[in-house]
Amino acid sequence: MLTRPERTLAGYRIYDEAVLNRLRFIKKAQALGFSLDEVRRILSLRKQGQSACRSVIAKAEAALSETEQKPREMQRFADALRTNLARWWKASPDSREAVADFCALIKSSEVPERS
Repeated sequence: MLTRPERTLAGYRIYDEAVLNRLRFIKKAQALGFSLDEVRRILSLRKQGQSACRSVIAKAEAALSETEQKPREMQRFADALRTNLARWWKASPDSREAVADFCALIKSSEVPERS
């Protein structure tokens, strides 16, 4: 996505302002949830003079929806964890039921995995 930079005699890369702007765009797009393939497609459309606005807006709307859903999922998980912890503290220390409850909680949780 970036052009090969020129180099100084000492081997340092020289980037012009256009390349730096493109890099900033790529990093901002990634921060908004766009994959490198999606960014590449957007840049390609822009290079061809086509508008990528619809796909960018659709992706942004999907990212917003996903972002808004995460706190709700985390709250449901926290509520379930709180309930199970309270039950565990009331149970005897060697209660297999409490352990089974926690295993079921982990298996059924919809907490997104961290990458």
